Amino acid sequence: MQRQSPITRCFVGLCFGSAMALAALEWRNPFPDPVITPENLSTINESINESQSPFSRLQSRLQKRELFSGRQPNQPKAAEQSPVTLRLSLSGRYLEVESLGKPVIRYEVAVGQTAWQTPVGSFTVTSMIEQPTWQHPLTKEDIPPGPDNPLGDRWIGFWTDGKAQIGFHGTNQEELIGQAVSHGCVRMRNRDIRDLYERVELGVAVEVFQ
Repeated sequence: MQRQSPITRCFVGLCFGSAMALAALEWRNPFPDPVITPENLSTINESINESQSPFSRLQSRLQKRELFSGRQPNQPKAAEQSPVTLRLSLSGRYLEVESLGKPVIRYEVAVGQTAWQTPVGSFTVTSMIEQPTWQHPLTKEDIPPGPDNPLGDRWIGFWTDGKAQIGFHGTNQEELIGQAVSHGCVRMRNRDIRDLYERVELGVAVEVFQ
């Protein structure tokens, strides 16, 4: 058998190596795309974030935050509406209604007398009643709706201790408006309490100050 020369052996080896390299290039991965699982998702996200510019990473985080808040990216927020607020001045004997984009409305009122002072503080409207029945705080006598009812025909409550209640209401003694004569409640002219009743709802803030 004739032995091949060194040059021939080198040539054959080079051809064999080239053939193997070509075969490797021709081979294709049957799964060309990476498989994403919950376990490697965070790693992939970190790799993507590292390849982004600082501005791109910040924009991506903001978009994710908006998606979790229920809004689409770049969607403007709805304008936040300020609730109606009732501000009662005991010394000034007036009630103001403040609401967004509307002029302040002021009503003259009567407040609690010295022994039955209207409570000072921050409260909310907790009850609203048309044609209320009044119960005398001392005798506990019930007075039904009508001309003899000291509550008039509207009640807007904002304070209670579980027994007594205090609120805004009409009156059958409008001549006493502007004085400190009630048992803690805030008396208003009947036309005024009807107007106020249409402007408020349960949960409206009530601020009472001296």
